[in-house]
Amino acid sequence: EEVLASRSLSIVVDSLAHLKSAESKCWHKRHTHVTRTNIYGNNCPFDPREYSQWPRMPTLCEYLSLECRQANHFFGVPGYTVGLSLFGFSRADFSLIDFVLTSRPSLTHITEIGTGGGLVSLFLGVSASIRGGALHSFDVRDCRGEGIKRAWLTEHTFSIVDVFDGLEGTHPAVVKSISREHNLILFDGGSKMLEIARFRSHISKNSVFLIHDWEDESFEAGFERALDDLGFDRGYWDMSELLGSHLRVYVPV
Repeated sequence: EEVLASRSLSIVVDSLAHLKSAESKCWHKRHTHVTRTNIYGNNCPFDPREYSQWPRMPTLCEYLSLECRQANHFFGVPGYTVGLSLFGFSRADFSLIDFVLTSRPSLTHITEIGTGGGLVSLFLGVSASIRGGALHSFDVRDCRGEGIKRAWLTEHTFSIVDVFDGLEGTHPAVVKSISREHNLILFDGGSKMLEIARFRSHISKNSVFLIHDWEDESFEAGFERALDDLGFDRGYWDMSELLGSHLRVYVPV
């Protein structure tokens, strides 16, 4: 209980054990449930556009979760679709990236493999600009909507490339971008484990990399042997699990 002036504010926080139990009112991840519904079989009722109809206030893990599609929004963009691409980033994912950037102030540049609709790219680009760096984003096609293109910062680059097109299966522009010092690298393309296998030797020792769609499309068993040679290990995984993020972070050891 925290006393604020003459008012008393009581906050009840579930234990981590309870949040992981069957009694938790959290939206389960896709790979543990056949549909994107909560454990009570109901669609997520927490669409901001229908705030007056909410049955109750959501728990934090509910509202941050990707599985609660109706609450999945950023920059005031509602819903699950941005441009021509699925917006598959949750508020928990944005929060985790912000946490990593805050915890490592030396990170300057950002490389994104898998632009998609570009909403995440805007967040990454602004973050890089504030830190004096630049965003390089790569995808095989341009799925950005007109609103995203209007907001795109001119100093950041978007390139339509096959990241595996080149010598030894690596595109030279992607290699150059990933090789930058003090770089945050987001692997979010269509073949994340192959992306890590191909580009891992080009990641500088003062950079970090993140993998999206954890346990949906990405599994550590798919590249853990490559990590042994790379000199990177898990970072902030307890924070990822606390937030319910679909991202996992690897940091230099």
